[in-house]
Amino acid sequence: MAARRKLVWLVALLALACAASYGVVGWIVRSSADETLREAGDQLTINETKSARERLHWLIWFEPENAEALLTVGISHHIEKNFREAIRVLERVPTDSSEFEEAGLVLARSFLLEHELERAESVLKECLRRFPRSDPAREELIQLYMPQHRRRAAISLLYDRWSHFPDDLSVLKSLLKALVEPLTPQGPSIYFATVNSRHSDQGSVVLAMARMTALLGEEERADRYFKQALELRPNHLLTQLLSAEFFWHRGDHQRARHLVGSMSMMKFDDGDAQSDDRYWALVAKIRENDGELEDAFVAIQNALEIRPYEYRLLSWKCGLLRKMGRGDEARNLAARVSQISDAAENLILLANEADLEMLTREQCREFARLLKILGYHDQSSGWRVVMEHVN
Repeated sequence: MAARRKLVWLVALLALACAASYGVVGWIVRSSADETLREAGDQLTINETKSARERLHWLIWFEPENAEALLTVGISHHIEKNFREAIRVLERVPTDSSEFEEAGLVLARSFLLEHELERAESVLKECLRRFPRSDPAREELIQLYMPQHRRRAAISLLYDRWSHFPDDLSVLKSLLKALVEPLTPQGPSIYFATVNSRHSDQGSVVLAMARMTALLGEEERADRYFKQALELRPNHLLTQLLSAEFFWHRGDHQRARHLVGSMSMMKFDDGDAQSDDRYWALVAKIRENDGELEDAFVAIQNALEIRPYEYRLLSWKCGLLRKMGRGDEARNLAARVSQISDAAENLILLANEADLEMLTREQCREFARLLKILGYHDQSSGWRVVMEHVN
């Protein structure tokens, strides 16, 4: 019995000694954390990535949520193109830390290089939620959206950027490019095919491929992609809208009607159907096809309340007025439609001809005039400000 008690005491003393040693080591590591982080950062700047990680090993052991240490280690893996390990580490950076902005950007880029576009988008959106003035996160999202033909989302981000940086006149140039830049399917379709071969469960990628194959005239493939996109994201408004538009254009009116009929009753992750002009345009197509011209006209009016300068909608309204025997109204509207159409064409021509880095006062004045006709009043005012600063 005495020997057993001695053994118990010995084990207890040993445990206390270990705990004390652990506490002392932890205190030493924590007290020198700032110096350790500085030294690791210096090593990272000269690409001694492995040494930087080794220096931070014990700090992360004792402080597993140390944001700066995790950021440094994550960046070191990213530099070494070990993107999987970078993702594993950077996902541990607390979102409420000041380091999350930079960590989120590196994490998003790692996801992109691993062809995980939706996870990259989610991280960038969280960056903007936490840091609304983060222009790098906003720019990364814009570069993600434009190849997917998500022009409206990109333009919305540019307006958001303008609200945070009202004196940054380069935003006007970016907005202009986003408005007039043609969206071509050939190059992006090859890239998205590669992405889809790696991760076939990304609804946004499948939707982009559906849109591009449709533009290329490959309707059978596009049909399959739209169906797959609907399966992957049944509660995504844009997917529903674009799919219904495609099915209607292809002559599959029954499927399009089913989608449109269900939209008004559904709750979507990315908006409300009745707040989107494309939903009302689809309703108008169905009503007009059924010979219900008055209802079609009401739907077009609803769409125009959302996008009052949309040439396609105004032209459609003009046609409906003629069908309804309202010739005088149609003729009056036709003049406005023609003016908007000409302004849109001239804006594209001017933007392609002008050197946006060396603009003349006359070019700025013309941009302002054309954008005002097209309903972009804020941009028009902005170009008038630019004009005043041009010699």
